[in-house]
Amino acid sequence: MARTQVIAHWAPKGGNSSGEYEDSWRVGEPAAGEPLRVAVADGATESLLAVRWARLLTAALVEAEPEVTTSAEAFARAVAAAARQWPGEIEEYVSGRETAANPLRWYERPGLERGAYATGLVVGVAPGGTWNAAAVGDTCLFHVRENRLLTAFPLAEARKFGDAPPLLGSPDTDPAAIVPAVALARGTAGPGDRLYACTGALAAWFLGEYERGGRPWEVMDAISGPFFETWLEEIRENDQIRGDDVTLLRVEAAEGEP
Repeated sequence: MARTQVIAHWAPKGGNSSGEYEDSWRVGEPAAGEPLRVAVADGATESLLAVRWARLLTAALVEAEPEVTTSAEAFARAVAAAARQWPGEIEEYVSGRETAANPLRWYERPGLERGAYATGLVVGVAPGGTWNAAAVGDTCLFHVRENRLLTAFPLAEARKFGDAPPLLGSPDTDPAAIVPAVALARGTAGPGDRLYACTGALAAWFLGEYERGGRPWEVMDAISGPFFETWLEEIRENDQIRGDDVTLLRVEAAEGEP
């Protein structure tokens, strides 16, 4: 039987190198009969070491308890677990700087003390097609069937994208403080359906195109590696998308095991 597939495309901000990419994405390796889990995080550029925090988040969300996609409390526990690892991440970073004879400057310390921040989304797709998702911020999931947008989560209108979405922070070690910000959704994807997980800039473009009567999923289905970069450069030059890092995970639902 056909398997559920995940195809990933990503790019740093215009003019930046791949090493400056501050989003993170991760695909789990489910056991037989278990949901396929994917996680995406959009590191906030304004915070120091945003990509390290985004990577901690996606790892924690993919490896968390099964209820992470269905329970705000479980999602919050996973984020808090990642936050508890942050001091070790800082220690490793500072040590690496010293080893490279580039010790931390005095003016960088306040940034480290403020912590790092990111949006986060985790999606689980069961073998039968049922999907569940949990999110904080403007990293979004879109469910498309036969050229119809069935679900836009957690934001469903382009005008709701702003400069200050809710964020998950490395200081967030108390799950109770995270729970109110968590949004949950569920649905069922049949064979041939598409799920698109997009970080904020691409999600805003997607909804803007949809609201103007377009079918943005047709573009996302057509893009390959080289074409993705060319297409993204073009819409950036035409100011059709925010100049941020871009991540797209396309999940194609199918019968059988993920």
